[in-house]
Amino acid sequence: MKVTVARGGRTSEERDQLFQPEIIEQELIRQGQKTGFSVCLDLANILRQEIPEIFLSPLSLTEIVANLLQANRFLSQRSADQIKVTLQAQETPGHYYLFTNAPDANHIFFSIQEYLHRRSYHFRVICHPIISASRENDILQQVSEGDSSLPQESFVWMELERFSSRQVADLEQAITTIISSAVTIHQSRPAMLKKISDLGKIDGLSQYQDLYEWLQQENFIPVTTRSYTYAKGADSGNFSEETSESLGLNQFYDRAFYKDAQAITLTPEMVFPLLGHGKNVDLEQTDLRCPLHRFERLTYIGFREELAEGGYREHCFWGFYTQKSIDQNTFTIPALRQRIERAQEQLNIPPACHNYLKTIQIINSFPKIELFLMGDAELRRMLRSFTQMHRQAGVKVIVAPSAAETALKLMLIMPNEYYLSEHIERMEIYLRRYFKAISVESRLIHLASDYLSIHVNLQLQKKEAKIDLIQLE
Repeated sequence: MKVTVARGGRTSEERDQLFQPEIIEQELIRQGQKTGFSVCLDLANILRQEIPEIFLSPLSLTEIVANLLQANRFLSQRSADQIKVTLQAQETPGHYYLFTNAPDANHIFFSIQEYLHRRSYHFRVICHPIISASRENDILQQVSEGDSSLPQESFVWMELERFSSRQVADLEQAITTIISSAVTIHQSRPAMLKKISDLGKIDGLSQYQDLYEWLQQENFIPVTTRSYTYAKGADSGNFSEETSESLGLNQFYDRAFYKDAQAITLTPEMVFPLLGHGKNVDLEQTDLRCPLHRFERLTYIGFREELAEGGYREHCFWGFYTQKSIDQNTFTIPALRQRIERAQEQLNIPPACHNYLKTIQIINSFPKIELFLMGDAELRRMLRSFTQMHRQAGVKVIVAPSAAETALKLMLIMPNEYYLSEHIERMEIYLRRYFKAISVESRLIHLASDYLSIHVNLQLQKKEAKIDLIQLE
């Protein structure tokens, strides 16, 4: 039996014939193209590989080449550092192509897509190739894929429908801000990671070397770093920035970027309350956001250096954790595994026993940075709590050690049948009232055959909290 497979009415042989260079070139000439055929044909070959067949199959040769020309004209000129964004109107009212071209950087495509989703725009992705481009006086001379000898450029092509012309300028500006932020962070990243690495050379901070290495292994994306100096007992008025040490973004937002947020800048008055006064390391979930990723609140990590003249220098980093840092099991990180196994041995928990397996299951989903900052005594206390939780049928509350000044982390362990949305909502309301908390966020982190674990993050108004665990449970 002979079976002929077609996509959109064309067989693979017919598609190959349609994209023959001579066929494309003839149509380019017919549509008025006079020069730059080699770049156009190379771009056509890239786009054919990158664009899904579902988009190409309904198009005639005339339409394919007309679209190719739009992409080629957009890419044909760009200066080295330019962030180029255009919404190109199509024949049908409300129908636009979104073209973007910039130096390649992480988070460009995902952040644009997330922004469009959050704004409820009707769009679909046509392609997002990373192109290797050679330009002369900003004019595109050569284009390919995967040529590391050439500068790498991000090219995003999306299609919007039912889009109002009144929104064109605002959307172009928002996308430009997103890409500019991504490029700034990408270009500053090596220097910011070096600052993290150099912390290990500072007296009083070298004991966190394992944490510095973990942060640099694609687990934490710093978006900005600052350094401040202040005297012992100083207030925010005597808190000054070392501007030469500033890297990354300069503008932030107090709400998610897609909510028409207004840009704000970091001031000493904003940073001073974040300091872990009296502590070498501070960890806080801030209200600041940036125009990247999921537009979530940025995490602040501060390291305090004691200066010879008696004051302090605060090494400050704002950023977000990667999905890798969340998905990775704690026990696969050698430095943490060694500490956990040593603590289990000190608690007389032999390998492969019930308690050993239970503690590993739970701790694998625990926030890694908290474990890096946790002292040995705190780690043993927490592991001992894990071994006791299966002895009671109700809820077990474990207070997780935290480096944050006003943030409290709880782990709730309970039977699976307790996990109903109305139960979780009632627990959050109760915890907010019990601690007089500013905010409460909970997340399911582990689901076993008979029990589950929930992390609860509470932002408190004060730096101290008294907890009666029996009453709370």
